[in-house]
Amino acid sequence: MKRLNSKVVSYVSGTLFMALAMCAGHVSAAGFAMPDQSASALGVANAFVAQADDPSAMAYNPAGIAWQTGAGLMIGGSTFYRSASVGLTAGDSPGNEGSIPTLWQVYGSWMPLDSDWGVGFAVNTPFALENDWLNASFGDRRVNLLVYHAAVDVIYAVSSNLALAAGGDWYYGRMDLDSAASTFSGEDFNSYGGHGSVMWRPWPSWSFGAMFRFGAKLKPDGNSIGVVSGPAELSLRLPDEARIGLAYDILDGLKLEIDATWMRWSVLKGLDLVGQSATETNPFKLKDTFGGGLGLVWAWREDAQFRFGYAFDQGASNQNDFSPLVADADSHRASLGIGATLFGAHVDLAYAFSFYPNETINAGGPFDGKYKDRRQTLMMSVGKRF
Repeated sequence: MKRLNSKVVSYVSGTLFMALAMCAGHVSAAGFAMPDQSASALGVANAFVAQADDPSAMAYNPAGIAWQTGAGLMIGGSTFYRSASVGLTAGDSPGNEGSIPTLWQVYGSWMPLDSDWGVGFAVNTPFALENDWLNASFGDRRVNLLVYHAAVDVIYAVSSNLALAAGGDWYYGRMDLDSAASTFSGEDFNSYGGHGSVMWRPWPSWSFGAMFRFGAKLKPDGNSIGVVSGPAELSLRLPDEARIGLAYDILDGLKLEIDATWMRWSVLKGLDLVGQSATETNPFKLKDTFGGGLGLVWAWREDAQFRFGYAFDQGASNQNDFSPLVADADSHRASLGIGATLFGAHVDLAYAFSFYPNETINAGGPFDGKYKDRRQTLMMSVGKRF
């Protein structure tokens, strides 16, 4: 077993401190992204970009499939509990009845033993927005958005310590919107994007991962009732996203990873409902967001692991241009997980608690008040290699 190198530990700790301090210093969690895409990653608060050692690498860094010899399949599900409310300056104190349904993920990979090329696929839900403010003095505000996603990647092992991956994304979006004046329901089947990633292992105990995903433009079309009546269309821009991660094997069976994430939420200017004879604007002024995470994996046996994680994510909403339709804020998250091989398959369980410091909006508008939000996530994934 290797001994801890004090210089290396100091370097890693310093890097983590600077990354998280940079995130917190912007004081700007991220929009309506759903970062939890597998139980193995959630256990380390999604600090998984430089590890990416199971088929859910397709969601975090597909280049990691280059070191997963053979075929792999993973199926998972996530369920959520949320407690959110607002104490408005106007005196009303409504709760947020929005709740995200159980979400499912499917990942697959194939890296032939005698080949430098491999493929992977993913079906998941990377974005979801569920806010339902009832009986508030600013009028009923409800939005229900689910964005389903499918991806296919080609992976190339450049050498024994460097791999690249590139792939395409297809999105299906379903949206219901209740604004102060109109009620809309629609869907979009035809939105596309792309992404690329890299995994580099310069030394035996170190790995570096990075991934960039281009956003896509959704245009749900359907029917509206109210000021905008009849056939109508919404325009919704999904953000570009960049992830980087650095992992280090502190000891045999003990791995530390530090990750950072950036999301370009400023491209989403609002939810404008366009009908044949009228248009309703719901403008946003969102900020680009940064997030930082730390994950620790302890392999206490060859086929069993304990995972621990902490993450900080910035909120995309601006206080002076706050919209209850998005209603996000800075968040702190603590997570833990366990994984073990049972009956020939690897089973992972993870739990996370997200704490959002109470957000006070005081912009002289109808949305002024103190917003409170707490969220819990429970995930399970089952994977098998063939």
